[in-house]
Amino acid sequence: MARQIRIRELTLKDIDKFFDSFKEVLRKDFPYYSKRLRDYFINKDYSKKVFAKNLKEKKRAIFVAWTRGKVVGFLVVNRPYGGVSFAPWLGVEKDFQRKGIGRKLMAFWEEWAKKKGAHSLLISTSDNRNKDFYLKCGFKYFGTEGKTWFGLKHHSFGKLIAEPDEDKFLK
Repeated sequence: MARQIRIRELTLKDIDKFFDSFKEVLRKDFPYYSKRLRDYFINKDYSKKVFAKNLKEKKRAIFVAWTRGKVVGFLVVNRPYGGVSFAPWLGVEKDFQRKGIGRKLMAFWEEWAKKKGAHSLLISTSDNRNKDFYLKCGFKYFGTEGKTWFGLKHHSFGKLIAEPDEDKFLK
């Protein structure tokens, strides 16, 4: 029997479960980041404390995929600004990859962003092996940027989800 996967926006009460998954995915699925860089993210820029602060201040939203009380995937997104929402992190635990969870997280983001008045979604990845995934989710490939954040190449993707509307993004 297939496991039931639920997608929802993270609340502070579940930050520990999310952060455990974040650390696991970052350590195992981002081999192009050095151990030092992964540790830096976990302990500084993307620490549990920083994620909690961002949630409290409503600067970011985190969408999580749950099964049997465990977070098995996540998508971290910035709240829309100027009609655009950017996602700095997407991850699905190894045992749950290739089961549609990433697509469900992306679809959840799109619906959430529309409700927030966004017209565009942007995502960037250092690993071009995921290019087909983003294209299948309806994103357009914008190109490769050499040696950007943390000295890595980044592949940028975007998706127009609505027509820009000043009344929505200037409120």
